[in-house]
Amino acid sequence: MGFKDNLNETAAFQWGEYEYVWKYDRRYVDFQPGNDIVNCTYPRMWDDDGWQITVNQTTCRDSEFDQYGDSANTGHVIVYENQLAKYGSVQDRLRDWRSDVLEKIKHLSCIQIAMLDIDGFRMDKALQTTVDSLAEFSDYQRQCAKRYGKENFYIIGEVVGTAAQSSVYTGRGKQPNHYTTNATAAALSTNTTDTDNFIRDVGMSALDGTAFSYIIYGGMTRFLG
Repeated sequence: MGFKDNLNETAAFQWGEYEYVWKYDRRYVDFQPGNDIVNCTYPRMWDDDGWQITVNQTTCRDSEFDQYGDSANTGHVIVYENQLAKYGSVQDRLRDWRSDVLEKIKHLSCIQIAMLDIDGFRMDKALQTTVDSLAEFSDYQRQCAKRYGKENFYIIGEVVGTAAQSSVYTGRGKQPNHYTTNATAAALSTNTTDTDNFIRDVGMSALDGTAFSYIIYGGMTRFLG
């Protein structure tokens, strides 16, 4: 897919989105783009500092793909651009926060578990997925895996972002008002811990951990030279 009038240049992020065009004759089988504008409810998002942001946009394209423009693949990117734009101008972005799109993603991923006997998923660029859809996806895959005797299906993510953003995605999610300074209490916390100290309900754990955290990677690079 490409964005109309921007096939040979970067399409700057815009809330009104772009009309899509096909670059050549290949088509997606399971997902379809669209250009009509409709009313929509945007997903919850949290900023670099770990606090939820307000999205005032109330319309979007009636498309199974996000058509907001391109995103850089290096450096810092604003959180809503990171989660809605086309990464590096090359990866068509499914509108994971649209329920019918997410249902197909969940179903196709469950088929992978059934056919390939895998024991977990490593989510590339995990923070580019809207967090509530990732949590719903993860819960679905864990339930799917149990049908095939897998009680500890493991979902980890590559985390390219701040520690505060990582906290939103890890487990049931925490923002700054949920943090504790008591190391013992933090180590002993479980799913029965006060629900007021988490963003999401029991079962809605987005990531079990990080497979590659740029926060740690950057620290090691500085420490080791």
